[in-house]
Amino acid sequence: RSSMEVLKSAAEWLSRLHGRRKAILFFSEGIDYNIYDQISNREASSVLDAIKDATATAVRSNVSFYTIDPRGLGGLSAEMMEIQPVFDDPSLRLDPTGLQSDLQISQDSLRVLADETSGFAAVNTNDFNSAFARVVKDNSAYYVLGYYPPRQRKDGRFHKGGGQSGLRKTNAS
Repeated sequence: RSSMEVLKSAAEWLSRLHGRRKAILFFSEGIDYNIYDQISNREASSVLDAIKDATATAVRSNVSFYTIDPRGLGGLSAEMMEIQPVFDDPSLRLDPTGLQSDLQISQDSLRVLADETSGFAAVNTNDFNSAFARVVKDNSAYYVLGYYPPRQRKDGRFHKGGGQSGLRKTNAS
């Protein structure tokens, strides 16, 4: 939840930059427990709410999350070596299948953060140069579509037109 609060705060801060697309690179191993299993995990609903708040704030602020799993390829090898002696207790799910499932869940959380904000997740890769080049490419040329009402009346109701709108291609090199 604290990571999601930091992402939300960063997106809120970046919202002050108008007319631009913004990017946040989030280096993390993700959330390594099932946030959709609210029966087995008491904190699942609060973590899921925090994710929704962070992504909604990012979308409103025109911020994309680019999530990067620093484990790269073969992220379980060190964990597998550390826990070899406890494999005889199947309830712990510390066998290769259980660990692979946890890895998948954590990487899926990174994918959700990225996908919900029009970013991408760099997982299962050791080629971070390509990921960074893609972030730069994504944020170098884009279209901004906006509408500015003629009056600053923000009463929550619909008003007839008369404002200015425009489509502008931006090359941010």
